[in-house]
Amino acid sequence: MSSRESAAWARMSDRTDDDHRDSGLAGLRNAILITGGVTFAALGIVLHELGPVDTFWTFDNGGKALVLANLREDVTRTWISYPGRPIDPELRYFPIPFAGDEPYAELRDNRVISSYLSPFLWITLPFAVGLGFSGLVVLPALSGGLAVVLTGLLAARLRVFSPDSRAVALGAAAVVAFASPLLFYSSVFWEHTPVVALAAGSALMLVVRDGERPLAAGLLLGAASLLREEALLLLAATGLALLFGRRSPSVILRFAGGGAVGVAALAIVNRITSGTWLGVHVSVNRPGFLGSAGDAADGLLLGTGFSGVSVGWVIGLLGVLAVNRLWPGRLLFTTARRVAAVAGLTAVSVAAVIRFPGSEDQALALIQSNSALVFLPWALVLPFFAGRPSDDRSVFLATIVIAFVGLFLVFVPSRSISGVHPGPRMLLPVLPILAAFAAKRWREGDGPLLLPLLLIGFAWNVRSLEILHAKRQVMGNVAAALADDPRRVVVTNLFWLPTELSPLWSEKQFHLVSGSEDLARLAARAAASGEREITVATVAGQVPRRPDRTVRDARFPAFSVDLHVQRVARKAPLFDLPAAPRRHQTGP
Repeated sequence: MSSRESAAWARMSDRTDDDHRDSGLAGLRNAILITGGVTFAALGIVLHELGPVDTFWTFDNGGKALVLANLREDVTRTWISYPGRPIDPELRYFPIPFAGDEPYAELRDNRVISSYLSPFLWITLPFAVGLGFSGLVVLPALSGGLAVVLTGLLAARLRVFSPDSRAVALGAAAVVAFASPLLFYSSVFWEHTPVVALAAGSALMLVVRDGERPLAAGLLLGAASLLREEALLLLAATGLALLFGRRSPSVILRFAGGGAVGVAALAIVNRITSGTWLGVHVSVNRPGFLGSAGDAADGLLLGTGFSGVSVGWVIGLLGVLAVNRLWPGRLLFTTARRVAAVAGLTAVSVAAVIRFPGSEDQALALIQSNSALVFLPWALVLPFFAGRPSDDRSVFLATIVIAFVGLFLVFVPSRSISGVHPGPRMLLPVLPILAAFAAKRWREGDGPLLLPLLLIGFAWNVRSLEILHAKRQVMGNVAAALADDPRRVVVTNLFWLPTELSPLWSEKQFHLVSGSEDLARLAARAAASGEREITVATVAGQVPRRPDRTVRDARFPAFSVDLHVQRVARKAPLFDLPAAPRRHQTGP
């Protein structure tokens, strides 16, 4: 054997040894990630089960459960049955708003079609049939665990040629699991975590080591668009990133073809279930064109919560980081400016944590406190950290995030995107990419700057889970009080109450009124139908009359309820029922 052949065999032997070693490390990494993902999913299920049965976090979750309950009775029923129709045949007092500034349904052919009608509910249906209330969280929890695993694998692709790729992978998984609200959304009946998992899988398909799989990536985002419309923006953003990255026409066309399958399926499902190609959800949350970009930027990115600091200061601090990134200058001054700016942003975020919820209801206070600056400050500063020369994978993934946020601000619905939810949930589809970048930047030397920001994310994670559990306890007490009430007809001026208590729809006839005149008309109708008494539910303390029963919690005054028994005989006096204060609860 010649010396040249000997050298070739030696190199091949070394490469084989490296491959075996890399394979062994990857196997260990994957085992840790899968174990972590399974544990995370189990934790989501446990948190769901700790709350009272048949209770929900907010209007959105109860609305989905109501549609699901109708599907359990008839899998083809896409409208909401109305037990109160006998005394309200024209649906004037239907207990879900389908008109006005904040509709949550549409009236078609004298039937109410909920904006929460979604393929997600049909996918959940077998779990609900088999496991009841416990089945509602199976898909969100499993998807959350899968998102943790895929985030780790995605991060490993950013450091694929580095010996610390395993540490980056595990670090990214830890960030998305503990420094974000992913666990919250994994323990409630919402379709966000399946979208996060599908988005992470799509990104991974485009940065795999042995060749990209654009068709699979497009199919995954197409499937995500069946669950959440913002996935359509992520589909477009990824397409733009492929174009800017000068990928081959074949790659772009295969990705577009995969995505088109999901878009076509969404249109067909909408047409069949609601009679329109866009669906009810888009109809009641119509996208604008730059009309609400400023409000969206504040609510999604820069809102300062209860910190007392103006957004102008935040923009100034981010401007310092931007100058540092674009014109670094001398190392000493660059470092000093960056540390000072990050310290200032950290102080704002810490103040928002400490001063929360001010004098507000703890749940409603989240409306002012769910921006990236408040909830995910580590994600907000990442674009301003200059790392090592970026590889094509990093540039591609960063382009996806920037394009997605840009498209969202351009086409944001005119309806507010801030609501009773922890963190900027519209950014959840790009959360795996952001967590991967955070772990990468940590390993490249920015750990000391990121650590306090990650701890803030962790603090909000814990706080939001605490609020979730406490509010579900309150709603459980309200549901128990109404369930014990022998009267069948329940009238309320609280738009959220009938939907959040959707499991009681089979027992009670809920009616939504706007004031005393509506109450008088409904009382007369109830009396004509043979009812002697009705129950009127109001926000605690709203009516200057001693309630027959009350459920109050100082942490949640907006969700504390007084129950008043009202006789409906012809000459029975009716108390004055003012209009309830209307506070926006949910975004699109």
